[in-house]
Amino acid sequence: LPGDEGRRWLFPAAEATLKLDAGAAGFSLPVSLRQLDDAQLRLWAARGWLDPRYAADPHRRLVALDDARASLDARVRSYLDANCAGCHRPGGVARSQFDARFDTPLERAGLLSAEPVGGDLGVAGARLVVPGAPDKSILVLRLIDGGPFRMPPFGVHHEPAPVVPLLEAWIRAMR
Repeated sequence: LPGDEGRRWLFPAAEATLKLDAGAAGFSLPVSLRQLDDAQLRLWAARGWLDPRYAADPHRRLVALDDARASLDARVRSYLDANCAGCHRPGGVARSQFDARFDTPLERAGLLSAEPVGGDLGVAGARLVVPGAPDKSILVLRLIDGGPFRMPPFGVHHEPAPVVPLLEAWIRAMR
């Protein structure tokens, strides 16, 4: 691929990817209507891929990380919904049983001060999210980990996810 030749990517074997997707969603990772903008919804409805009622549905849409008009909470929660909720949701395949869906109230999502199921990565006092302390929050640490505990576990490059600075600010604001 053109660009930075120093960038390294992780692509697991097809068997691992299919196994993950099959467990999470039946075959492929899900796309929710919240991830699509109005133009995409209208196009899908016009092509017969979507019931037109859903194209006009005023449900809450996810926002982009760089959308300065949106709140920090909306940007972080949108990222978690689009990138984590396929596995981290009720009935999902992830060992850590938090709910990353956008519409789940934070106080019911199982993130705040929850003990990590997959280990503390050697950080004393680590929890999934420690309000005010991103350096003790597994949600951040898994995104920047370069080893086997990295999240998401597939199709990622070896650079920190673009959400990390926003996620750290979001957690610091929870004091």
